[in-house]
Amino acid sequence: MIGVDYGSKWVVAQAVEANDSATLAQFVFEKIIMPFGVLKNLTSDRGSNFMSDMFGELSAVMGIAHVPVVAYHNMGNGLAEKRVGEFKKAISKYINDEQTDWDVYLPAICFAFNTKPVKRIGGFTPAKLMYGEDLRLPQDNFIPKYDGDEDFPIPAHLFIQHLQLTLSDALDQVRAEETQQRLKDKIRYDANAREVEYAIGDQVMVRAMARTKGKHKAFEGLWRTGYEVKAKLSSIHYRVQCNKRGAVKLDVVHVSQMRPYNMRKPDEPELTDMEDMSASHKPLKPVEKELEDEIEEFPVRPELPEPEVEDVPVVPVRTRYGRKVKQPDRLINKQ
Repeated sequence: MIGVDYGSKWVVAQAVEANDSATLAQFVFEKIIMPFGVLKNLTSDRGSNFMSDMFGELSAVMGIAHVPVVAYHNMGNGLAEKRVGEFKKAISKYINDEQTDWDVYLPAICFAFNTKPVKRIGGFTPAKLMYGEDLRLPQDNFIPKYDGDEDFPIPAHLFIQHLQLTLSDALDQVRAEETQQRLKDKIRYDANAREVEYAIGDQVMVRAMARTKGKHKAFEGLWRTGYEVKAKLSSIHYRVQCNKRGAVKLDVVHVSQMRPYNMRKPDEPELTDMEDMSASHKPLKPVEKELEDEIEEFPVRPELPEPEVEDVPVVPVRTRYGRKVKQPDRLINKQ
């Protein structure tokens, strides 16, 4: 399990045997709430462990606002999804051939991420924003980091003031950098986004993200029909209802995963064979009819007889390598 702080980019990870609701609640309580305090907001996917009653009770008791993102929409929780991919890439560099010791490297990888400068937060490290100063690394014992005598005693109140000023300046710089990055992300996203609005009761198609068991994805359709818009939650989120197979299911869908579905009208004829298709063709216009008549009356070019080709006698000859070849007599006479 992986948890990421959106402000400081601090990472917490733990290897677990099961991904159930009890394990998730224990991870959040012991690894996040106890060391760093109670969360104000928590963003997650719509996994069964996050949507369980046990995790809902934990959020309610602690006063945590749980915000589950839209299913199969990684942009809603992009930072956590990106960290998961980076963890997999880092673990693959050290894991053994049997892939049985990946959990051993989790603490070291977390330490590497938390001590690495991040451009999006002004070039600070997550540790700098969490503790007020960077964590001491092994090379700091061999290369002096500060000039002067480090053993000089500093009064406690001066150290606290220095720590408060350092954190305050760092957080102000991080907020300004984060605002600029969000504005750039919005401009880049809006450049390719399309404005679509659905009304309540519209029939829509939803992108098929989950594959049907026992069927290959190459033979399944990219879009699934039978969905109806029931409510508009925001400008990009809709609550849709699936009415297929007699099961009524409500789900929240992002607008990028929806397409309008144009149902066939009851009085519209359905073409099922070639006779219906030929009968539905429109008659030719007068101009098209005249062109067709001119094409039929155009004289056909007579066929010309093929030219006669004289047979040239050939005799076998030998090359300088001793291979037999056949050449015409006119070539032999020229030689």
